[in-house]
Amino acid sequence: MDKVIVIGGSGLIGKALCKVLAEECFEVIGMSRTQYSPEIDQYVSDWIYEDVATSEGTGLILEKCSNADSVSLVFCCGNHGHDASIANQIGTYQTNLVGISRIWEMTRSNPSLNINCIIICSSLMGSLPDRHFPFYAASKAGLDHFIRSIRNDQLQIPICSIVLGPVGSTNARGMTPPDKVAKYISGFIKKPYSGEAYLPRYLKVLIPSIRVMPNFWERILVGFRKRRN
Repeated sequence: MDKVIVIGGSGLIGKALCKVLAEECFEVIGMSRTQYSPEIDQYVSDWIYEDVATSEGTGLILEKCSNADSVSLVFCCGNHGHDASIANQIGTYQTNLVGISRIWEMTRSNPSLNINCIIICSSLMGSLPDRHFPFYAASKAGLDHFIRSIRNDQLQIPICSIVLGPVGSTNARGMTPPDKVAKYISGFIKKPYSGEAYLPRYLKVLIPSIRVMPNFWERILVGFRKRRN
């Protein structure tokens, strides 16, 4: 049975992904720096309760990878949630950037690992200024640049960065349901791809416009948040 480690398994996307992968007969291991929700107990074979940004965290991941015939790593952690405090934002920043750096070093230092692919949940916010969550936006931008830099590394491991728009309730206008995101990610585990993907797909066209007119699109973001609240 192929193994998948969902880093950030307690979040909105992580929980949906654990469920979808278990139903598709993958062995799922969740990981989070916070307590996970009891409803996903039935979908995971094990849980790593540690921050991927620590050496202890990557050490535990390595332990789970060592005897696997095939293991995929899905990096969907580092969401800001609703907490705009500096402490939370710095934690998010470290989890995203230090975490992916440690994953990369782990794979470089252990070339015998049977890594099927590494999938990164990126965000539209990596291209859009965000005055409310600047550390989060900066971490996603840095994450994107880091992945582009290591994609052609000698490891030859498929690394896919999936750029996501707003994710949330199926009843919320303009939001992508988490189960749809999970099924989309699952497709890249079954057929590994090295490059960038977008959900919704129109983001591929929208993001260049955001980079040209960032202040205009930030006003759109502020209006969108006001409508949600």
